[in-house]
Amino acid sequence: MNYSQELLSMLQAKTGKSVNQIAKDLGKSQPYISMIHKGKTKFSNELALKIGKELGLDENQVLAKNSMDKATTEAERVAWGKLLQQIAASILVTATSLKVHAVDCVQCIFIKMSSNIKTMNRC
Repeated sequence: MNYSQELLSMLQAKTGKSVNQIAKDLGKSQPYISMIHKGKTKFSNELALKIGKELGLDENQVLAKNSMDKATTEAERVAWGKLLQQIAASILVTATSLKVHAVDCVQCIFIKMSSNIKTMNRC
């Protein structure tokens, strides 16, 4: 599953809406969203950020993950991967100050930071 499919799946899970309804909400055609659903194309960074905001995700993570997923060369993927590691490291430092267990996954930490929850169960 690519990152665009993951975002679409999370949006469907959160809203309970069909691909048709999501397409209308995003101002996109149903065939375009269906192509995302099937993994035949990927969201633009702009649309990924819009969906990420709706999901309460960290915009830096969304942009880096979407860009890494859309990278056309190995060098680009490596560079985006390093940036994601730096983001994750800074989140772990912040999470430690929030008394988050270091074993929580990065996604949980992003959710925790965006919702200002002080404690969280492990994934």
